[in-house]
Amino acid sequence: MTADGKGRNQKQPEKGFHHEGLRLETTEILVRFVIFMVRHRVVDGVKEMRQNYWRSSMPRIPYADPEAVSDPEIRGYLERARKEGTPRPESQAIRAHNPNVIRAFSQAWELTFRNGVVDHALKELCRVYVSKSIDCEY
Repeated sequence: MTADGKGRNQKQPEKGFHHEGLRLETTEILVRFVIFMVRHRVVDGVKEMRQNYWRSSMPRIPYADPEAVSDPEIRGYLERARKEGTPRPESQAIRAHNPNVIRAFSQAWELTFRNGVVDHALKELCRVYVSKSIDCEY
């Protein structure tokens, strides 16, 4: 508790999500979100979209050659993906065709997947669970 300047004490907010007396830890929110997606068949919709996509005759985007990339920042993103395996090096090689796209994606990935408040192992477990749920081969 801290004084509010008027001699009264105010309670400090706790970590986690608060809504009408409900307090959830970040980990629990993530798990509930994944369960919600499965229960409400969001996963089934994604499976169907993926199957329809692969049946189409859409042209494939070639991978950018890492040796041909001149921007050292972009080469760093490609090298880190190659060493760590995440994000997928193949996906990063496609994003590398557009420097703004790979930059934005890599910075968001760094903030949410490599950092943040949820334990990395739980993030990885959720990522693999969702991938398996939609029959993602990546």
